[in-house]
Amino acid sequence: GNDNYRSLIKLIEDSNCNKKHVLIDTDNTTPYLEFYWADRLRNLHNVYDNLDATNASTYAIDAYNYIVKQQSLFKDLPGFDPVKLSNLCTNFN
Repeated sequence: GNDNYRSLIKLIEDSNCNKKHVLIDTDNTTPYLEFYWADRLRNLHNVYDNLDATNASTYAIDAYNYIVKQQSLFKDLPGFDPVKLSNLCTNFN
């Protein structure tokens, strides 16, 4: 079935937020990388279950910023790239 958290991680990967200040390295070749990140985000910050087209960009900004603020909880994941806290995302596009 559809995994909203995996979809959200993919949105973050493809966002300008991640392109300007890489948090999830999209060049990482770990198979199913989004699933590792999705599981961690779901376990730590389970607030995105109702992801849809109307809230996708807002949720992606929120999730990106949450991960930036809580980097120590994500640093062991494949593709992790630290971001300065001052580089929080304000615009998805």
